[in-house]
Amino acid sequence: MGIYQVVLSVFSVLITLTSSGLPIAVSKHTARFNAANNIDGAHKTATAAAVIGVSLSLIITLFIFIFKNVFSLIFADERCMPIFTVLLPGITASAIYSAYRGGLWGQKNYFAFSVCEFIEEVLLFTICIILVSRVNMVIDGVYNAAVAITISFTASALIAVCIYFYYDGKIKNPRGFYKPIINSAAPLTGIRATSGIITSLLALIIPLRLMICGMTSSEALAEFGIASGMTLPLLFIPCTLVGSLALALMPEISGAKNKKSKQIAVSIQNALIFAIMVSLAIMGIYITVGKDITIFLFHSERAGELLIYSAAIMIPMSLSHMSSSILNSLGREYKSLKNYLAGAAVM
Repeated sequence: MGIYQVVLSVFSVLITLTSSGLPIAVSKHTARFNAANNIDGAHKTATAAAVIGVSLSLIITLFIFIFKNVFSLIFADERCMPIFTVLLPGITASAIYSAYRGGLWGQKNYFAFSVCEFIEEVLLFTICIILVSRVNMVIDGVYNAAVAITISFTASALIAVCIYFYYDGKIKNPRGFYKPIINSAAPLTGIRATSGIITSLLALIIPLRLMICGMTSSEALAEFGIASGMTLPLLFIPCTLVGSLALALMPEISGAKNKKSKQIAVSIQNALIFAIMVSLAIMGIYITVGKDITIFLFHSERAGELLIYSAAIMIPMSLSHMSSSILNSLGREYKSLKNYLAGAAVM
């Protein structure tokens, strides 16, 4: 599991660099073109995003293969590099998947958008179970898990493209459409990349601070594991619900001809109120029966104590999630990036 997590963490960084900003960027521009009845412009947007993502992923993949011996030095265990190499095709597949899934999102085809993600998860789970259960050696299991990821990513990309074409999608000459996609995707990618770095830093800093407060190394890691692995996922539940509304709201705002219209203002106000109400409702549940929930789920009373202490944080978390989505929809991606960096610095 350690080898798998180390390899996957590096792979996730590359996925972030090549794909993380594409779906939102494509969705926003596609919605605008569709609102203006410029269907060709919408198709050119998805094609441009696919070309950008594939080009960047192929450059990174080629660089890693050429300097394979040097790149392998980042791994402490020599068994990591062969497994990481198996994952590399998944970077290109993810770029294709992100571009055309973003196109479906911008078309407000939420059912097809969700089907793509559901298929990806089912494929990954099913293929991994089949391949990993057929091995005897532990390292072979890790290798097969990497193979399962690559197969599922590739299949998901092909399925996303097929669904996109099923709903009258087309490949159009993307000349002149690269710059808008890059301008939109770059700050979004910056947020994702910074988030990954901060998460890694917190995983180092918090246990060290706990040890300075008097805990042993094992106690500090256990406390951090309870907080990050049990309490934090429960605190993210409001963001999941808010994110569903944001998913539907972003193309609506992006496609609006007048961003200062009263209708858009009302939609934004209602979205923020919804975020607050959902957080307050779940916060009341956690404060009342937080310990019972975590004992039932994890057999951990300590996770429930942390849940009660930190329940109020769900309100600013939900507002931050929703407001970032709204800013991105309004074409204020760099404002969203500045806000995130300011909050990250304070944290």
